[in-house]
Amino acid sequence: LFAAATSVQAAEYCVGTTNEFQAALLNAQSQPGFDLIKVKPGLYTGTPLVAGRALFDFDGVDGLSIRGVKATQAGECITANAAPGEVVLSGSMQHPVMSLRNAGGVNAVTVANLQII
Repeated sequence: LFAAATSVQAAEYCVGTTNEFQAALLNAQSQPGFDLIKVKPGLYTGTPLVAGRALFDFDGVDGLSIRGVKATQAGECITANAAPGEVVLSGSMQHPVMSLRNAGGVNAVTVANLQII
């Protein structure tokens, strides 16, 4: 599910389901240091963990990068960027899709190679 980085101050996550993605966001906001969430190709939809919030919600104090990436046949994330439309986040027109807040102002929150609908 998750591969911890060698540094105590940072973590790297490889996710392939909505539940894994939501868990990675929760872990990233509760642990110190910059985090990287790699999202495998697929459609990510569902119900927010907290009513009235976004499906994918981050309210942390450290930097975060979320990247759509390719995956091996064994399901492991690799560094190659996902192609347009391969990683899709959807609120199914019922929920906000993503909310990213960095209250600490330490590092940036970046998103790349995702389609958000």
